[in-house]
Amino acid sequence: MKDLCERYSVQLEWDSVSQVVTLSSGEQKVRALVGSDVVLIGPDKITLNGTIRRTRDAIFVPQDFEAKVFK
Repeated sequence: MKDLCERYSVQLEWDSVSQVVTLSSGEQKVRALVGSDVVLIGPDKITLNGTIRRTRDAIFVPQDFEAKVFK
């Protein structure tokens, strides 16, 4: 996910307590819960083809994340 954020100039915030990733670009906010296949883009709910995963220091998203979120 870090590479995608750099490519699209999007700020990434990670809340280790709630396990929520927030992506911000201007006034647009995208929220995703690690372990879930749902992404909230403002009031809209997008379902991904797989779950968002986390390792010790990285967050991994399914292949369709870029096409559905950064359209």
